[in-house]
Amino acid sequence: MDPQRQKKQQEEGILRYLFGYLSCRPNQMSMGESPDCVVEIAKKRIGIEVTILHPGEKEAGGSPLRRQEEEIVRRIGPEQPYGMWGCLDWAPSFKRRVRQKVERATRFNRSSIDQLWLVVAAAVPASGAVVSTSVPWFDVTPEDLCNITAGLLEESVYDLVYFYIIMQKKLFCWKKGSLWKEVVRKGPNPSTG
Repeated sequence: MDPQRQKKQQEEGILRYLFGYLSCRPNQMSMGESPDCVVEIAKKRIGIEVTILHPGEKEAGGSPLRRQEEEIVRRIGPEQPYGMWGCLDWAPSFKRRVRQKVERATRFNRSSIDQLWLVVAAAVPASGAVVSTSVPWFDVTPEDLCNITAGLLEESVYDLVYFYIIMQKKLFCWKKGSLWKEVVRKGPNPSTG
């Protein structure tokens, strides 16, 4: 499959997990570039930029852990179980990824959207990404996220930022003018996330 098409399918899947967790059904969802997606929710057009966190990712050259995991999956097949160590130090990669997205978002044309959101996904349930996108979810707090993103988000063009640890169904939200908070889902979790 074409890598760009595969990336768009993965981004769409992440958004479907997020909307399922939030019990939200957009009226319309259109995948594109800059931002990655435009949805209509409650008569508002929302541009959404989606990114996947790879703890251990280097400043240049990407994530060695991701390359290692993809190679293992290529070698043994996508349906076979495998084991490997992940990276527990997720904060530097999170800060770097958010900073990159904040800088990139200044170039977006916002004339056709009402709001701009950023979704940072971790623990992505995809072959070749399970370990390399994992974070120690039990150790992530709103206070950590406030400290990591201090000075980055408030001056950004983003109106809202989600950090979604998909496989652990843990969601954090930042809104312009407020601090990070954990979003606790009420009721049963749907199988979609």
